Amino acid sequence: MSMSLSNFAIQPAEGGASSDWAFKQLFSLESECRSSQTGQQVRALGQFPKLLDTFPFPTLVTSAFLKLGDLFRGGTNALRYHIVQVFERAHHHLPRVTHTDELLKRILTVLYSNDP
Repeated sequence: MSMSLSNFAIQPAEGGASSDWAFKQLFSLESECRSSQTGQQVRALGQFPKLLDTFPFPTLVTSAFLKLGDLFRGGTNALRYHIVQVFERAHHHLPRVTHTDELLKRILTVLYSNDP
């Protein structure tokens, strides 16, 4: 399923329904990020900041950053570059991450690696 930024305009009213909708969008973005097509991955990554700005729930923010950390750990250098761009664009959400130690483990294993 392809998503566009216009999909975020179609939000449920409030409460638990919006939380459910936001997590469904997060899972959809994650599956697009795991696509074999680089263009689709980059488009999905570009939507993370918009999702976090629209739904700044601590659990959603934490889940999103942990998913980005997993993608960073297992991704190519090109994909990592785009993930870093997402971190820069969404850095104001980092204080909401509740599992910072897990996020750091996922990122630092790559940064401390000797691989090019």
